[in-house]
Amino acid sequence: MTTRTPAAPEARMELARASGGIIAVHDTAGTLARATFGELHDPEDGLVMVQVRPGTRRLVTFAADLQTALGVDQELTGFGRPGEGSWELATVAVLAENIGHVIVLDPWLLTHTLLGELIERLQATGAVLWLVGRGAFSDDHRDVVDRWTTTVIDADAFRAAWADRPSGPRPATGTSSQGTDDFPIHVPDVDFTLFRAACRDQLTAEEFSAVDTHFRTCAATAREWFQTHLGPETLVNEEALAARLHEQWHQSPTTAHFIVAVRAFEVAAFSIDWQLQVDLPQLVGTARVSPHVAERSPQVWARLRGYASPHRGAVCALTAAGIDLADQPALTVESITGRGREVVTPDGRRIDVEDGAAPYLFAQKLARLLQGAPGDAPLLINDTGAALRERALADILTTARIELGLNLVGLRAERRQPTGDRWLTRWGLSIQELRR
Repeated sequence: MTTRTPAAPEARMELARASGGIIAVHDTAGTLARATFGELHDPEDGLVMVQVRPGTRRLVTFAADLQTALGVDQELTGFGRPGEGSWELATVAVLAENIGHVIVLDPWLLTHTLLGELIERLQATGAVLWLVGRGAFSDDHRDVVDRWTTTVIDADAFRAAWADRPSGPRPATGTSSQGTDDFPIHVPDVDFTLFRAACRDQLTAEEFSAVDTHFRTCAATAREWFQTHLGPETLVNEEALAARLHEQWHQSPTTAHFIVAVRAFEVAAFSIDWQLQVDLPQLVGTARVSPHVAERSPQVWARLRGYASPHRGAVCALTAAGIDLADQPALTVESITGRGREVVTPDGRRIDVEDGAAPYLFAQKLARLLQGAPGDAPLLINDTGAALRERALADILTTARIELGLNLVGLRAERRQPTGDRWLTRWGLSIQELRR
């Protein structure tokens, strides 16, 4: 167990105060040359570290790396050209994530002109900036640094300022009774007879263990349900089963959890000589809203950090809060209060937002304010500045389901949540006894 050093936080505060929030570290002895500083990157604790790439010629490259350090996935929809980030969106992310310290490793690899621009960009985030140089500190670089700060410390002072940071990986936070941490976003799309074998072959050992545990649990529950609910009337059986799967949907943290449960139901039915048939793509595609437990899973909400554009996370957060797609375009910048924890609708309703979803609404509000939008301006606009309408909102939610496994709506955006009987007619669900 690491013992915290009370002097370290005090040293950081004093350095930040004396320097005006910009601290340069010049490693004259070369003691930091092989250091990796993994413990100094912890966005959840308000600390992010980004290393300057050798040969950097444009700051959009650094902006992309900063966004990636904050969890953005450049392969997801809306990022733009890989390797070219947005300083506006990077600034929004730093502010929304409440980052208090930004550590730039190897800043002297930049030209003195780019170094000055980088300092100016990062100062706009309000975070304390640490320029940790591990190479030659030229006179040109020193001149740039001197224009911003008089605080230049050595490697020993830098280490002392962060001596309270634990070594090794940060302990995992948050728990899930259904194993969401190790659960894959996607599972194999195969028939129930091959499902477990395909999972074993295609998933990692940790993912398969989580999937198999959920599969076995659901199969045992389903077998017990079938034995007490199935009777001679086919229509009655199908209506009861539709209601049961409707309930299962709302107990599933992710789409993958639900698909595993459906396959388990099919196996359980077959084991007692019944055949259950479900059109799974249609089943998932016509689902209206996210399962209740999914709305309260921090792990699921964390996936939205992968989107560079904050409006995508905001739309997902609003939908999970129960605000219909038809009503979302009417929301304004001032509709979001309390760092995204509450939405005030045009008719005066106050709607609470889950903790995991609130940062995305706050980020979108910040983005609009940084664009100069007044309080009564539309909250939701796309990357080109156009107001988002219902069809575009539905597309965003569908993309989140496909890319992230986030069950907020399916392929069809509906205004009314379907009941079990409505799902039954759309799924083509059937169950028949195999022996007479």
